[in-house]
Amino acid sequence: MTPKLDRPAVRELGAQLADATGPDRKLDAAIEVALVPEAARVFGNSGVVISHDFGRGAADYPAPRYTKSFDATLALVERLLPGWKWSAGYGCGEDGDDRRTVNLWDEKHWVQGKHDVDVIAFLLALIAALIAQADGGE
Repeated sequence: MTPKLDRPAVRELGAQLADATGPDRKLDAAIEVALVPEAARVFGNSGVVISHDFGRGAADYPAPRYTKSFDATLALVERLLPGWKWSAGYGCGEDGDDRRTVNLWDEKHWVQGKHDVDVIAFLLALIAALIAQADGGE
């Protein structure tokens, strides 16, 4: 089960990702804060995240390199959307769009992310899936 979704913040994150041209540490940290419950806030522009204090004291840590690493992004997808399936390709669809395309689906939802950068297309699909899941129930 995913945490309660802050739709406006996640939509804004999606807009920032759509405008991204490649790996971005500040976006990595923003993804961590928006989607991972333990992350509390971004520290500066360095990609460092400050965690919530769960009785152990707050700690800072580098956000995973979501905008660069397919493995980090796939781990996040598997954590937030267990049981969802995915496929990826180039120019999927009949609209003539030749960007990288990622499809995510479960029994109730099917979403797609498109971007020139593979891993960012995957992140856009993740955001679309989380919003679809929140809008349509689990």
